[in-house]
Amino acid sequence: MQNYQQESTNHASAEVTMDVQPLFRLGQICATPGAIDAMREAGKQPVEFLSRHFFGDWSEMSAEDQQENRLSVARGRRIVSRYALCDRKSIWVITEADRS
Repeated sequence: MQNYQQESTNHASAEVTMDVQPLFRLGQICATPGAIDAMREAGKQPVEFLSRHFFGDWSEMSAEDQQENRLSVARGRRIVSRYALCDRKSIWVITEADRS
């Protein structure tokens, strides 16, 4: 659980508590040499894509694929995400059903 400070309109400080939970276990994390090179070229870090995948930000997937991911989370199946990099390259993040 994380606590955030938020200012109200009367400039008094109010505390807001948000419960941030991952949707599933990532399992073992590994990357292909091509994915590592593509992220390096784009100036990106793996944690950016892993956290988006982990918390259900599949916005670059089709609506049908996003719905399939939601069902896969609930049913313990394979979860797939794709994120655009620079120069028309993409990175795929895949969590297998057994979370390996």
